[in-house]
Amino acid sequence: MRRMYVIGAAAIALVVLAVAVTASANSTAENTTFDLQVGAKHPAKFGKRAGTPAKPKPVNLTLEMTGDTEPPGGSPSTSTDVVIQLPSTHKWFGKKWPKSKRCSPETVEEKEACPAGSKIGDGKVLASNKNETTGQKLPEDIELTAFVLNSGGLGLFVEGTEPLQFAALLPGKISNKNTKISVHIPDNVQEPLAGIPTGIEDLTFTLNGKIKSNKKTYGAISSVGCKNKKWKTVVTNIYRDGRNKDDDTVKCSAAKKKKNN
Repeated sequence: MRRMYVIGAAAIALVVLAVAVTASANSTAENTTFDLQVGAKHPAKFGKRAGTPAKPKPVNLTLEMTGDTEPPGGSPSTSTDVVIQLPSTHKWFGKKWPKSKRCSPETVEEKEACPAGSKIGDGKVLASNKNETTGQKLPEDIELTAFVLNSGGLGLFVEGTEPLQFAALLPGKISNKNTKISVHIPDNVQEPLAGIPTGIEDLTFTLNGKIKSNKKTYGAISSVGCKNKKWKTVVTNIYRDGRNKDDDTVKCSAAKKKKNN
């Protein structure tokens, strides 16, 4: 689904600003900074120790991405893709969701059309465009909602709220090993108003959906182990003119080994 919805009053206000701000442009990737903070833990009832390949444990995964510029205070370069490399001991389990609880990207034009049980997380984004001449920033608040798609993959429903209203469903790609998630940001989300590219200043996002299948509970993200007492997540922010990468680690504890009698 690639339809975009624009509400008249907000759009007119932004058009007026865009006409007045003729030197509108974001920073380059070279001048953009990027910081990643990760939170990863099992829901309380699953204990603190990691799961195993035979008994995966759901993980509540939170990502916070912060973009700025050098010198500080500008608008980051415009992102085209975000790639999340999970720890090797975290896996995507979207295909455990029954088909009746998956969302179709071809037919959904609003998130309420996704079936109950397909939602697996949410978050928020602050994007902006800063005028080089006046120093004025045009902020855009965006809400994120995550769903399991028909393919068993990840779908992100994005909704611009202020000052421009829009909606789009972005399908993510899951790697063959189920440890990497790639999300492409289409042009009409990079530029909610044509000619006004925005950059991500702050993105906070949590994946915490769970499903029960064959008497086991799976998270959209589940742990199957813990190597070297840590989970390391790497995020690559790909811009129109370059890329930035950052990583963060969370301490973990491996499952207890069974004693041989």
